[in-house]
Amino acid sequence: MAIKTRNFNEARQQASTNVELIWWVFMRVSGVLLVFLVLGHIYMNNIMISNTSIDYDYVASRFSQPLIKVYDLV
Repeated sequence: MAIKTRNFNEARQQASTNVELIWWVFMRVSGVLLVFLVLGHIYMNNIMISNTSIDYDYVASRFSQPLIKVYDLV
């Protein structure tokens, strides 16, 4: 017995209110965004730089960049 995932049109028909549909869409979009954030985090912290070369100077220089602050905040 398999569970079938609903698509957008099926969710719209079954949703009793627009708020329920908005939350359904939000969960799908945020899930995709989280996948890319995790992949970016893994790339930046494990592939771009070795774990052995992370020290205070590296962290301080990284946190001095505004784009990195926004990325880490998200």
